[in-house]
Amino acid sequence: MQHKDSIISRLRHVISEITGKSTIYIPPLPSSALAVMFLAVKKQTNKKIIWICDGPQNLYKMYKDISVFSEPKDNSILLFPPAEIFQRQNNTIDNNVTQTRTKTTSQLINNPDEPYLILTSIQALMQKIPAPSDIKQRTSVVRINEETIPSALVEFISKTGYKFFNEVESPGTVSLRGGIIDVWSPSEEYPYRIEFDGNTVSSIRIFDPITQESIRKIETAIILPFECNINTASENTTFHEYLGNSHIVIAWHSFENIEKHASIFKQTIEEYGQE
Repeated sequence: MQHKDSIISRLRHVISEITGKSTIYIPPLPSSALAVMFLAVKKQTNKKIIWICDGPQNLYKMYKDISVFSEPKDNSILLFPPAEIFQRQNNTIDNNVTQTRTKTTSQLINNPDEPYLILTSIQALMQKIPAPSDIKQRTSVVRINEETIPSALVEFISKTGYKFFNEVESPGTVSLRGGIIDVWSPSEEYPYRIEFDGNTVSSIRIFDPITQESIRKIETAIILPFECNINTASENTTFHEYLGNSHIVIAWHSFENIEKHASIFKQTIEEYGQE
């Protein structure tokens, strides 16, 4: 009971501290207690909350814990892991790191004032990614009754990281059959089916890729670029540019601990020959 009271006391202290500061380092707490704390802070502030940890292993563990205590499919909780080359082999939360990173950056672009809870690591913050302006330029917006050449749309989509398949199987895949384009944007739970009458968009539907049955008709399809690729971007930046000015930073452990892992990661980047 004394241990439980101690945890609750520390939680209350941290919550009161966070609401009045822009950066804070968290004292040792069980991961489940940290998850409850983050969700409590999220309810008490209209600012973005960015939680920074020392690496992918703790990042995915915290994401799993927060998912347990949050509402199902809570779109205000975002995950931004480091690029795939640096992921641990035992990652079982989301093997499609590219999809997760792209979805997070796109949500921050489209809803800049939303008070998101963002979970990331020092490694992800150090990596260069395309600037928000580049993501916008590489996003396709298709509207019903709009004039669009199907082959030109597919060519544009393919340059943003999508792969061709006979049938779309997962986010980041696209198929073209006659006057029908199936494409799965990383922001969507299900893929789009875009039908053309010549060069005119005649129908846009969201469909189930397993049964091929239509779920609903929509007026507009927003096709996000599938990859945050600095090699194809016209301008590069870091994740911090996506956050804006109104946010609270919560660092896991001390500044010295974060700095230590940042130094190790910098050496890894140099070994891989990447920025």
